[in-house]
Amino acid sequence: MSPLRLLGGILLLSVLLNVFLLVRQLHDGKDDDLARKAHQVPVLKQRVVAKNPQTTKRPGFPGCRSNHMHLEVHSGSHVNGALVPCSVRLNGVLVIAPHECRRGLNIAVVNGRTGLLKETRNFDTFAESGQKFHQFIHQLTADDVLAVATHDDAFNSLGPRGRAALRLLGGTMIETLNYRGNLALVGRRGLWYSFAERVAPAVHSKDSWGWGPRVNASACVELGSPHLAETFQREAARMSFCRTKGSHPLCNFGQPLPSTLPLQPWQGPPERNVAAAIPIAIMASDRTEYLFKLIQSLHTQPGLNHRNVVVFIDGYQGQSAALAKVFGFRVVRFPKSNSTSTMEETFRNADKIALHYHRSLTALWDIFPRATEAIILEEDLTVSPDFLWYFSQTIPLLQQDKTLLTVSAWNDNAYAHSSSDPRRLYRTDFFPGLGWVLTRALWDELGPRWPPCCYGWSWDLWLRQPQIRGTRESIIPDVPRTFHAGKVGLNVNPHFFNLYFKNHALNNESNTVLRNMSEMLPENYHNDIVKTLTSAEQTHLTGNNESLCAAVEVPRHLSPTVAKVVRFYQAKEDDMSVLQKLCTCMKIWDLGVRGVFRGVLRLTLEGHQMLLVGSLSPYAAFVNGTIVGAPSTP
Repeated sequence: MSPLRLLGGILLLSVLLNVFLLVRQLHDGKDDDLARKAHQVPVLKQRVVAKNPQTTKRPGFPGCRSNHMHLEVHSGSHVNGALVPCSVRLNGVLVIAPHECRRGLNIAVVNGRTGLLKETRNFDTFAESGQKFHQFIHQLTADDVLAVATHDDAFNSLGPRGRAALRLLGGTMIETLNYRGNLALVGRRGLWYSFAERVAPAVHSKDSWGWGPRVNASACVELGSPHLAETFQREAARMSFCRTKGSHPLCNFGQPLPSTLPLQPWQGPPERNVAAAIPIAIMASDRTEYLFKLIQSLHTQPGLNHRNVVVFIDGYQGQSAALAKVFGFRVVRFPKSNSTSTMEETFRNADKIALHYHRSLTALWDIFPRATEAIILEEDLTVSPDFLWYFSQTIPLLQQDKTLLTVSAWNDNAYAHSSSDPRRLYRTDFFPGLGWVLTRALWDELGPRWPPCCYGWSWDLWLRQPQIRGTRESIIPDVPRTFHAGKVGLNVNPHFFNLYFKNHALNNESNTVLRNMSEMLPENYHNDIVKTLTSAEQTHLTGNNESLCAAVEVPRHLSPTVAKVVRFYQAKEDDMSVLQKLCTCMKIWDLGVRGVFRGVLRLTLEGHQMLLVGSLSPYAAFVNGTIVGAPSTP
């Protein structure tokens, strides 16, 4: 063949290729016409792959890197009274055409290793339960990448199982989807955050049901194993986080992702690693500096299962979501909570927090339908090195003892000078919060009764009410396993932090073995208090005018093995006014009295056991010292 004929052939092929690309560009720009003339659209059901992508890198779709596929999802919607269908494109080619779009959820399943379309499905979750969709998702493999587009309405019968299935694809804004709302999602089976996600809730009024606007989501998805895809997504999350947090320690791209570093192995028998097997819920908002500290301390827990950690975010906080994804944690986002109350800001804040807790805990049990317990944390906490080990030892007690409300990692009275025994636990009538275990049975009881908006109820104060708590008690440690690090929040400021949280204790040991759990059972704990009181040093004051603070001073001669007991005055059974003054003397929590058990407050003050017993407590009969704070007799 002559060089001229060869050159002519090349020029002809070049012209034909340019004509093809021009026609394709014009074809791709007619989405609106396609929506009206869907019957004219050809449908390609499978992309032809000439080479194995696992061994040969192929050029990427325009806008994507090599060895990536491109998925573009458009939801359906009602625009100016007309129904606009949904569509899904794989590398620019329609795989779900507008005329194939049906009411409910429209799904395209693509092999994440090869980029080939496997199948398309529709689930009419307007008329039928989301159970079939849930079963379908669980039949897929970790290699499957899914594009999901809603059409007409997909919410009406979606239900908890359908929402759980969407979360399994990495949906983080599923709770936002409502009746006639729209969703477009690109996710991977078992990858806890999506490649792309858009949700547009419908706006309803008293007079009419509205329609959500049309949404679209597009993503470049790397071909290969689920592990590579997960690493790629975490790196992308780090880049997103660092756009506005460039000086953050995470933004040193010369360092590996925290989620790729070796985890701390569990050293003990697998059956004793109880806490690592249960969900951990983190209540978060937009305070990324605190969330980072919590995640850092949680990430190093021996035996931690990242897939059990869910960060529930109040509002669409991209930075908080990106931060959680960098560490491989699940994310669920809600619309920013609001209160319509006209009361003071403190009460409106209480409404917002209670709303966020309620919808987060409701979603938690949907995500983990087989879980019977969950650990609840807040973003402005940090945890001790033995945080999970502490709960692994105490959760079996909660399961056994039906008189318990919860087990908590927090102790309001535990400061550097008033706690020193990390092996010791206490029972208390007071619900402590700040790192605690919620059982499914308790949520089934509390969920339907949860304080409604908008009456200014703080959810924790509500839970402490006798008609809610009943006679149930809580377990707390002498030395806490959580630390309140937040200096700024809805209910805290730097001055308050410095007064009540800055000097709080936190256990720094990693393998603390707690005392025998059987000692904490009701009868055994009662016997322990009686035994301690009868052998303790009684407090005797010389006169009524002697300072209250003198009553709680620890004598220098007192042996560390001997407890000190103080009997304080009560005008009635729930009168803690004198005890509150004694708490001020001891420089512990004195904004009301916390941590009391049947009229007895226990702590370790300057290395000595201290028991403060109310004069009307059932344990007052075992104390014979002076009644501190009693009114002077005329």
